[in-house]
Amino acid sequence: LTYGEKKKSLDVLKKITNANVSLGLPQWLINEIKLDLVEQKNPVQPDFILILYNYENKNSSNKN
Repeated sequence: LTYGEKKKSLDVLKKITNANVSLGLPQWLINEIKLDLVEQKNPVQPDFILILYNYENKNSSNKN
């Protein structure tokens, strides 16, 4: 969203969250944002979007 302009802030966020960084948005989020922006006159654009996902549970089964 800042296209690399706020590198120091991004580095801090990456270190704190141990995140993977993408300089673009996933298509599903672009589509959702477009729908939300239709009715807004002066939308606010965030510097970063943090998408949380638990990779540990991705391949686990619910067997107890």
